[in-house]
Amino acid sequence: MRVLVVSDEVSPELYHERLGERFRDVELVLSCGDLPFYYLEYIVSVLNVPLVYVFGNHDRPLLTEWGEVIPSPRGCINAGGKVVEVKGLLIGGLEGSFRYRPHVSHQYT
Repeated sequence: MRVLVVSDEVSPELYHERLGERFRDVELVLSCGDLPFYYLEYIVSVLNVPLVYVFGNHDRPLLTEWGEVIPSPRGCINAGGKVVEVKGLLIGGLEGSFRYRPHVSHQYT
């Protein structure tokens, strides 16, 4: 299985009109956190394969200009704190980081 793994920074090579051509053999995308929702939604919609993600220590729900709260990227599978099965593969999701500031989400001891 060909897996594309993304994390932390938006890559111009992926956020590109030729994403589907360049990565047509990818069967699964794993996101390890700290990426904007629009970026993950773009990848999952263009590649049309499952995208499994966990939140990073900098991820927050998205608040739209209309006041709508979007808790997670649309069309993607949240594996945070659980095990999910995708195409026969078990994926355990550990999100966030070690706690380095008190009272912040997605940080753990």
